[in-house]
Amino acid sequence: MSDKVIQIDDTLTKDEKEDLLNDLINNNMISLKKFDEIMGSIGLKYIVFSITDVNYEKINSLINNRIIKMNKDNLLFLRKNYDEFILLQFVDKNIEDYIDLMRSINSNDIEIEHLLKSDINLELKIKFIENLNERIKIINKDYDLDVIKFIIESENYLDAQDEEELIEHYSKYALYQEYIYKHAILIFSETISIKTKIDPILRNKLIKSDISDSSKNNLLIQSIYEDSLDDIKNNFVNLNYEEYLKLFEKYRIPKIKVNPVSQEILLALSKCKYINSFSKQDDCYRISKNQKYVK
Repeated sequence: MSDKVIQIDDTLTKDEKEDLLNDLINNNMISLKKFDEIMGSIGLKYIVFSITDVNYEKINSLINNRIIKMNKDNLLFLRKNYDEFILLQFVDKNIEDYIDLMRSINSNDIEIEHLLKSDINLELKIKFIENLNERIKIINKDYDLDVIKFIIESENYLDAQDEEELIEHYSKYALYQEYIYKHAILIFSETISIKTKIDPILRNKLIKSDISDSSKNNLLIQSIYEDSLDDIKNNFVNLNYEEYLKLFEKYRIPKIKVNPVSQEILLALSKCKYINSFSKQDDCYRISKNQKYVK
């Protein structure tokens, strides 16, 4: 079949066009210019594309002329049988259909990074993230700041390992600190484990925030184990626990009520040697100060 004998007109049925399309893909005699010209006018789509080893120029023409429909089966087929460049070209040429498809198909790390670094508008990128509904890595990815802001400030889209890194080393990420703080407020609003590793500066900000009292108390206990005594004292002030400051002042006797929270705080102070011991005495605790820290 040569260029001279190929004609596309309205007399061809859909089945005849499909047969012609298959023949053209497998025909090495037709020029690429003519092939591309026909692809632009044939008016067909592969609902199911299953041809392997189509040469680069022809698969490029099929994609550019939207002959291959963006759907789950075709995307999976191209992922498996064609190289990354062809795959990403298919994504770019059908970007909105691809984004809609993310509601029903697993992600691909290569595609995620490509799309989030692309020049499509922020609205489409956010729609992609929402449809994908998976956790996304942002550290060392060089995404636009607005994309990083959206991912970090969300509760559900930030990769778990990245989340741990940002929370633990908040001070390192000056550009993202506002976003990290908002994320931390979301995830720690109701509860936080004492074992969760948190940057001291972020911890002190959270203690002054409107998260739950339970979370704040656990942050305070973390602070006792990890921070300087001056920082611990500041946290007592921020939590309106000024009675504990008397533990470090001469001639003052703290009146700390017996309750589970006070017991945890005093236990932490005792383990860190800020106090010598404590015991229950009626409805308050009797506490032996460590004179090393008393002024």
